[in-house]
Amino acid sequence: MEEVLTRRFLHTEWETPSFILIDGGKTQLSTAFHVFSKLHITIPYAGLAKRYEELIVPYKGGYTTMRLPLQSKALKVLQRIRDEAHRFAVTYHRALRRKKFFMV
Repeated sequence: MEEVLTRRFLHTEWETPSFILIDGGKTQLSTAFHVFSKLHITIPYAGLAKRYEELIVPYKGGYTTMRLPLQSKALKVLQRIRDEAHRFAVTYHRALRRKKFFMV
């Protein structure tokens, strides 16, 4: 998580996002907070923990957990964003494995 976020924000030619959705809970958000602090970045961010589909947001120096109704359109949008990120990552890793397999 730290490497991905650091590499992303070192690309100064890319537009800065207005919001970051982190796949994970408090541990992943703490890592994001560490990266944002180190790089002096102030972007709103939240995490979506899969186990209970909880939205975790920074609040007063800690984190607070929100549970959106399971049929909520807002939750559905956040889930689709997370699922698309998973699809992208899995496709990328499969391509790397395939490339490595054929190079041997």
